[in-house]
Amino acid sequence: MFISIGAFLTAGAMSSAEAAGEPRLGTPMRHLLKQFRTAKSPSSGHLLGRWVQIRSISTERFLTGMEGPDHLSFEPAGLRRETESGRPLEWTLVISKTDDELTLKSNPFWSKERESPLRIDRGADLLIDAQFDADTEEGYRCRLSETGNLVCLLDRHEYGNGVEFRKMGK
Repeated sequence: MFISIGAFLTAGAMSSAEAAGEPRLGTPMRHLLKQFRTAKSPSSGHLLGRWVQIRSISTERFLTGMEGPDHLSFEPAGLRRETESGRPLEWTLVISKTDDELTLKSNPFWSKERESPLRIDRGADLLIDAQFDADTEEGYRCRLSETGNLVCLLDRHEYGNGVEFRKMGK
């Protein structure tokens, strides 16, 4: 295991959780991880509607492999991107019910809209394709927080990247 001496000297002693890769105490990512762990499996009744991304967190370790502050974007009305054609929402989800099947329409800023059956894994987490258009199939595991928001962690990188969605309509 490689530990940066500079990061060690400035951060103080590392806890066993931090040494295992968990985010540092008091950081935005650690707070999101705590929300995820205390959240519950979403029921179909709570999921139906339009959701917008309100928070995005990436740790410096996830982005660069180095120690440093978390990268946080937060906007209660929905994260937006500046583009030549305006300020579209960063990522929206629409969950609807047709017959006996729940359908997810995912529309991230970085990719075209995709529609698929809603997937729930054995652990009862909602699964959302990240649509990074890469060779890998990255996805988020989501749960319903105490505040009613969807709190999501990037699968296989749960200590490094997370997002939060707020329900904005039916």
